[in-house]
Amino acid sequence: MSEVEEAVHPSAHRQGEALAHDGRRIAWTEVGAGETALLFLHGWCCDQSSWRHQMAAFADRFRCVSLDLAGHGRTSAIAPAETTLVAMASDVHLVREALGLVNVFLVGHSMGGPVAVEAARHNPDGVLGIVGVDTLTDARMYARRPEEEIATRLEPLEADLPGSIAGLVRMITLVDRNGAGVVDELTATMASVPPSVAIPSMRALLAWDIDERWPRAGVSVQAINSRALIPLIEELPRRERLTVRTMADVGHFPMLEDPDAFNAELSALLGELPWP
Repeated sequence: MSEVEEAVHPSAHRQGEALAHDGRRIAWTEVGAGETALLFLHGWCCDQSSWRHQMAAFADRFRCVSLDLAGHGRTSAIAPAETTLVAMASDVHLVREALGLVNVFLVGHSMGGPVAVEAARHNPDGVLGIVGVDTLTDARMYARRPEEEIATRLEPLEADLPGSIAGLVRMITLVDRNGAGVVDELTATMASVPPSVAIPSMRALLAWDIDERWPRAGVSVQAINSRALIPLIEELPRRERLTVRTMADVGHFPMLEDPDAFNAELSALLGELPWP
């Protein structure tokens, strides 16, 4: 039984796969019902279990769907040379089509934030807005980096992916409110992603350019970001249609580090509709 399944009543969830034109399979989980859906997109080297606390908490008000992005979790990988955030976003559309999700909020953590932006750019019909989670404000991650810098930043991952991930998780994960071993869980999950997926995915993220892609996104984005990690980032200029609120005492994974506090923030944000 998956961690997403354990978080909700067994009779209340469905799991399945959307089929891409090239035969790849995109794994999804669904709980709840209703006209409006929350579609959860995880970050780099994570999987849909990142959202298990939210799937359980919001299923009484929304149709909640999580999916595994390409090469993560149970979803088939894209060929390394073809791995882009646009390709990942096309999988989001396939899941929307497979499940008939008409009115949807895209909730994207970290790398899932720009994937949500691309999904909204290419298939805007029915996208009510994007919720970003610790994403879209760091120039070192979301503004296109020079090729030389990308190569340099990939070197540690190429040399020792598990060790690099372990150090990164310890640096950006602050708390574990539920005593559930979040750091150990994240380290194990992220280190299990093969280098053939992890490295091209990071390369695709570093090559993405928010300045180029943002103007055509066309929807409002509300971000819930870590206040504690602000000193570690190179802040991007704020842009139209992006509102950022911050959470104290959490790191890069607020939905896992302090699920109750994060769910309260997300609930308040969704309750403020219509967004500007």
